[in-house]
Amino acid sequence: MRYILYYMLISCLFIPVACRITSNETTNMQINWNTLPDLPGPGGMPFTGVSAPFAGIHNNKLIVAGGCNFPDKPPYEGGRKVFYSFVYWLDLEKKTSHGWQPAGELSRPVAYGATVSTPHGIICIGGTDETCSFPDVCRLYWEEETQTIRQEPLPSLPVTLDNMAATYVDGKVIVAGGNENGTPSNRVWLLDLQTGDGWETLPAFPGHGRVQPVLAAHSFPDTYLLYLGSGFSPLSGTTPAEVATDLWKYDSLTGIWEKETGFTSPEPTPLTFTGGSAFFYGQHQLVFAGGVNYPVFSRALNFKILLQQAEESGEEEQVNGILEEMNSYMRHPIEWYQFNSRIYLYDIEHKTWQWSEPSGQAARAGAGMVMQDNSLFIINGELKPGVRTPVVHQALFIAD
Repeated sequence: MRYILYYMLISCLFIPVACRITSNETTNMQINWNTLPDLPGPGGMPFTGVSAPFAGIHNNKLIVAGGCNFPDKPPYEGGRKVFYSFVYWLDLEKKTSHGWQPAGELSRPVAYGATVSTPHGIICIGGTDETCSFPDVCRLYWEEETQTIRQEPLPSLPVTLDNMAATYVDGKVIVAGGNENGTPSNRVWLLDLQTGDGWETLPAFPGHGRVQPVLAAHSFPDTYLLYLGSGFSPLSGTTPAEVATDLWKYDSLTGIWEKETGFTSPEPTPLTFTGGSAFFYGQHQLVFAGGVNYPVFSRALNFKILLQQAEESGEEEQVNGILEEMNSYMRHPIEWYQFNSRIYLYDIEHKTWQWSEPSGQAARAGAGMVMQDNSLFIINGELKPGVRTPVVHQALFIAD
């Protein structure tokens, strides 16, 4: 019975203000924060918000679909996780006057998939509900004639996939990591939207499979580059769970993955963006936002093995201490979990890092995040394990 709480808490992990990015570089950047209308729930009713929705932009319409939450009571009080199928859109030119508009339903309730924005619509990939994961892929797009969001199926993945990362480059949708048929994977899948062919594989990224990694891509004249980092490999038998703090680069010209860097932070603890997102900003800047706190999340993932080790050593006081940690883990105030409250920029040309001042608007895990031009949209997400927010923020990057 003592392990029930462990599995429950692990399953859950998944007004304008300005702040300045600090760096030792001469080019600084300011972030202006704006709050957009809250995301409504089913039937347009006020809502507690969701985590892990599909989210993207097409024709200047911010589209959000699916997601999950605990609507009645928190999980440590026996609350049930509910999955949703609603689709909403927000006109980014008239966001304050019109608000969110309904656009039907997905084919099923789903969360923990991946989304990419393309010139032809947003591509929604995989995901899971309370019983199983899916290989489904569809396109949601703005249809000018009907003034609403339409849906179109695309080739399904050859496997079920959830909690992965995805990106778009040169007409291609690329998906990496996640749970493949229920097992953490290091495989990379590609769907060429221009040819209409099915999914194919790229070289797998090195090391263990990663759940909830981040992935971004950028096109150059003779190649495209993928940048993959963060994520975690779950506890397996006596092998501890590992939370990744590194960044890898894949060059389509050579077909080779190479270690790029570790994440640099002003904080004294290791940095991970597990449960966050990554995007390209301009030609050479990678944006990283959101995600969990490394030491807090890493310890929670390994509660079971820590307890087993304490029991085997006969240290009753240590056993009781770990049991108390497990029992209280989901009951702490929001601030205790220390989700990433900074936005980070990594310059792939100069190999330098910048970061913003801490901001509560950025401290989300499992949020729907979308980057367009110099705006990062952060839709809902977790404030702490099991607790969502309906708030939608826009982080506007302004160069001095």
